[in-house]
Amino acid sequence: MFFALGGATGAAMIFAIILAYLAALVLGFVFHEAAHAYAATKQGDPTPKMMGRLSLNPAKHIDPIGIVMLLLVGFGYAKPVPVNPQNFRHGRWSDFVVSSAGIFTNIAIAIVLCFVQSILQTFAPIVFLSTNFFAMLLSAFLQYGIWINLSLAFFNLIPIPPLDGFGMLESMLGPKGYKFSLFMRRYSFVFMIVMLVVVMFVFNFVGYLSMLTEFGISWVFDKFFGLFV
Repeated sequence: MFFALGGATGAAMIFAIILAYLAALVLGFVFHEAAHAYAATKQGDPTPKMMGRLSLNPAKHIDPIGIVMLLLVGFGYAKPVPVNPQNFRHGRWSDFVVSSAGIFTNIAIAIVLCFVQSILQTFAPIVFLSTNFFAMLLSAFLQYGIWINLSLAFFNLIPIPPLDGFGMLESMLGPKGYKFSLFMRRYSFVFMIVMLVVVMFVFNFVGYLSMLTEFGISWVFDKFFGLFV
């Protein structure tokens, strides 16, 4: 067995970490894509609902190849939510809302997880010291959940198609940015390759920003709850 009532074995620790990591991945990707679907529906586009994407069912959003790539090379993807901007009620504003929905959702999830983590660290620190399987699972899930959601948010802010940051920028530029948008879309593959090389092998920009943001949020919550103990 992987775990016993009194504590966890080394195998249980590895299993808890893997399970927590996968759960955090699914949480981040599913809510990111579901947020796009929900925002598009609210902005007047029935396409996501018609395509079955207005759901929190992981099977509707997870791309198996994208997840495997993420696990193997550190870069992956989920199934993009199909939308029809012509159905949007408020034009460019609706486009901005839909493009940014996933990013803000990931940030919100990271904040909630930091909140939970800070509560536990303040009032039940034993959770992070215990060798019990479920305690290790919870601790690892909170850590991975915060890091993965912040990473998804920062990564998608990069203004390169097909990332959300480009959709946000494009909606702000409007018709005046038509030539720029055309140029970016034409060479998006090249830009993505260059960006990935820079992020993964030179600066590791996303990871550093995620760690710094997690530290900042956790520090604020720790100080807040420290007032009560």
